[in-house]
Amino acid sequence: MECAFIFWSAMKPEAQAAWVQAVGSVLAIFVAVAVPWQQHRAAIKRQQATEDSRARALALANLNLFRNWHYSIQGALDAFGQAPKPLTFNNWKHIQGIIEVNPTDTALMDRSDGFGPASGIVQDFLYHAQLAWFATDNALISDGDETHEQAFFEHANAAALKLSQAIRILEKLAGAGAKNHYRKI
Repeated sequence: MECAFIFWSAMKPEAQAAWVQAVGSVLAIFVAVAVPWQQHRAAIKRQQATEDSRARALALANLNLFRNWHYSIQGALDAFGQAPKPLTFNNWKHIQGIIEVNPTDTALMDRSDGFGPASGIVQDFLYHAQLAWFATDNALISDGDETHEQAFFEHANAAALKLSQAIRILEKLAGAGAKNHYRKI
């Protein structure tokens, strides 16, 4: 330390000023780069936190709805499995009454892309739920046959599978406590 002080004292004032200016310039450049970089990092973190919060809110808002749909489709599949074959008009009417999902609701289709990482799965669910619904509708109109039974069974199973996948994703988005807050509406 003494050596550095001696070196500094031995310098002419102009040289000392030049060194102070050089070191100051390097520090100014560092600050000029570091401050915007840090502000950019903070903005990215805020944006990510906002997106995470939005995804969590969306997941929490829709979890019960999706669970209820899953419950109703499973109920329709159970009723389908227990009904004597071929299904009668009353059997089909009962099954259609159990399905709470109205896939012809275009508002639901329009917002299906807002479910974050579950969006594609939700759209697949709506597609299969719609085809299962139409199979029951067509069976009611045409007095049902094995074609309607098979179409309903395949599409209702696919819809239930897609809902299970979507629920798992939404539970992850909503956080660990989401599994404990299910209630049948």
